[in-house]
Amino acid sequence: MKEGPSGTQITAYATGARKAREFQLVAGNSTTPGHESHGCMDNPSPINPNWRTSTAESGFIGLTTGPVVRSPGTWQICFRERNGLSATNPVFFTVI
Repeated sequence: MKEGPSGTQITAYATGARKAREFQLVAGNSTTPGHESHGCMDNPSPINPNWRTSTAESGFIGLTTGPVVRSPGTWQICFRERNGLSATNPVFFTVI
């Protein structure tokens, strides 16, 4: 788990995303009971405003950079599909 103040720049990539879909790097959480491990399911906030398309071959999403601008606490960082139906596995970032 990484940490830093609000506005900390991060760089992320993903493997195994749904193939040939549009994703956005976001910070969110999962507050729905039984879905605590589902990446960025609730309260997503863009880290980078650009939509990235995962590769058709493997679901790879290339390096994406932006600031984590959230209130203090631990947030899930993931790539969330445009329609919100899927997201990559989350990593955690604590805003101090």
